[in-house]
Amino acid sequence: MELVWWISSGRDGEFLCGGMLRSRQGLGRRPPKRLVYVGTANDDLRLVELGEPSAPPYIALSYSWGLTKRLTCTRDNYKQLRTGIPWSELPRTLQDAISITRRLAMAYLWVDALCIVQGDLTDWQSEPANMASIYANAYLTVSATGSSDCDDGILSKRAHTLKVDITEVSGAQSTVYARKKLNHNVWNWGESIIFSQTARNYIDRFRATKSVPVMRRGWCFQERILSGRILHYTKEEMVWECLGMTSCECGTLDRFAWTSTLRERRYAAGVPSDVEIRCNKLEQARSLDRRMGISRMQTAPRMDRLPSFMQLDEALIYVATGTTTEEAGLRPSMQQRWFGLVQQYSQKRLTNATDALPALSGLAQCWADPNNLGPYLAGLWHKDILRGLLWACTDDLDVARPQGYLAPSWSWASVRRAIDFTPAQKAALYRIEVLDAVCRPAGAHPYGEVESGHIKLKGRLREGVLEAETHPANETLTFGLYTNGYSGRIMPDCVPECLRLVGSPAYFLWCCTDIINQETMEGSERGLVLRKHENSNDTFSRIGIREHCQETDWFESSDRESDPLVQITIV
Repeated sequence: MELVWWISSGRDGEFLCGGMLRSRQGLGRRPPKRLVYVGTANDDLRLVELGEPSAPPYIALSYSWGLTKRLTCTRDNYKQLRTGIPWSELPRTLQDAISITRRLAMAYLWVDALCIVQGDLTDWQSEPANMASIYANAYLTVSATGSSDCDDGILSKRAHTLKVDITEVSGAQSTVYARKKLNHNVWNWGESIIFSQTARNYIDRFRATKSVPVMRRGWCFQERILSGRILHYTKEEMVWECLGMTSCECGTLDRFAWTSTLRERRYAAGVPSDVEIRCNKLEQARSLDRRMGISRMQTAPRMDRLPSFMQLDEALIYVATGTTTEEAGLRPSMQQRWFGLVQQYSQKRLTNATDALPALSGLAQCWADPNNLGPYLAGLWHKDILRGLLWACTDDLDVARPQGYLAPSWSWASVRRAIDFTPAQKAALYRIEVLDAVCRPAGAHPYGEVESGHIKLKGRLREGVLEAETHPANETLTFGLYTNGYSGRIMPDCVPECLRLVGSPAYFLWCCTDIINQETMEGSERGLVLRKHENSNDTFSRIGIREHCQETDWFESSDRESDPLVQITIV
C-alpha cells in the first residue's frame, strides 16, 4: 500500500518529480542507447537498441556489482542478447529488478551491466557521460540499497515482527506488533555535522556498511542524487525518495522531509529553491510557528540563528525571517554545494580507481555553468580553483597513491581518500595567483577521465626538508616540514609516498591566510607541500597540505631576496 501511495503522490507533484526537464543544466531528455525489454515471461527478455530520439518509460536500477561473476554485455555476445537474455545466467539482483519492473506494469529496464557494452572504449565513454539524463528521466529508480553484491538480491526475507496479544483489565483484547528500532540517520549526510569530519567519516562508514551498503558506493551516490524518484529496498523496509518528500514504511522519515540530501537532489533537478513556499509546506510551517513561536525567537533575518533542523526548510525560514534564503543572500552557492558533494563522494568506494571522475561526471554535467563556475578541471571548477586546491585528507588510511594516472596531483581525484575543503568563510586572503589551469580529457566527455593537467601559479615558495616522527605513546606517525628553524606539521596526501621522501627537499607554497584579527589582518596560514620534479626548476607535484602555520614572518616582506615571487607549475 505504501508504494501505491508514494507513486500516486509523485504523480500529484508532477512539477517536482514527474520527469521534469533539467533546462537549467541543458540535460533535456537524451535517451539511453539500449534498454532491457522484460515482457511478461522470462523467455521475453532481450536487449533492445533504441533508434528513436526518445525512449519509452523505463525503470533504472542502482546496485552494487560486488565480486560475483555476472552476465554482462560485450561485443562477443551482443547479437545473442538482442535475441534473448538467458534468465538463469542473470544474478539474483537483476532477476529481482525484472520482477519488480513487471509488478509495476513497466516493460523496460535500464541496467548498466547489460545496457553498456563492457570493454568497449567508445561505448564506455558515451553512455556513462549520459548518466545524468538516464537516471534523471527514468520513470523510477529501483535501488538494491541493502545488498552489497549483485547476487544478494533485492527481495530478501525480513526479520520477524514481534506479535504480542494483550488482555486489558477491562477484558478487552488487542494485539501489538513490534520490531527492532531502525536507525534512519544514514539517509541524510548532514545529520552528523556536530562531529569532526574524521568522526563523520567513521560514523557514515559504519552505518552504511551495516545497514545500507549501497550508500558506500561511488556510482550509486551519483545515481541517487540524479534520480527524480527512488525506491530503496533495504533489509528491514522500503524507503521512498522523490523531489517532493522522503518517506519510509515505519513513518520515521516522514518527519524529516527537508534533509540536505533532498535539497541537493532538488538543486540537481533544477527545482526552484522556494518550492516549499509555493505549496502546502508553507501552511505546515505556519502551524509549527504557532506552536513553537519560531518567528518570535528571531531578532534579525539570520538563517544561522534558526535551529539546525530548520535551516534546510525554505518555508520555515520564510515564516521565521520574513524573507527567502535567496533574498537574504543565505542560499548556498553553486561552489559550496559542489564542495559538499565532493566531500561526501570522496568517502565512497569504487571497484576501479579509474572511475573516480567518471562516477561523478553526471553531477558535474548538472553543475556546469560557464558564467558562474568556468571550465571543469578534474573535479574542480576554474572560478573557485584557489579554494579547490585547499583540500585535506580526513581519514586515517595509510594508502598508496593509485597506480595509473587519475588526475593531476593538485586535484582531490588524484587520491582515493576521504577529503574536505577549507571552509569558505575562512580562506579570506589568498597569497597565490593563478596564471593558467588546464586539464585534457582522455575522451570526448569533458567531465570524465583526464589524461593530463597542470596549473601555473605565482607565489612565494620556501624550501625545507621533509621529516617523519613516530610517537612512542600511541605509535602514530606524523610528518613535518623543517625550514628556517621551524618544523611545522603537515597532512600527507599518501603516507607511503611521503615515507619515501623523508630526508629529501620539500617545498611550502604559501596559499592563503585565515583572517583572525580584522584590524591587523593576522591569522593562520595554509599552504601546499610540494616536491620538485627531477631535471626541472619550476615543475612540482603536491604531496600534502600544511595548515594553521603561525610563522607568518616567513613571507611578510615581498621584496626579501630569500622569498621572491616565483612562477611554478604543479602537475
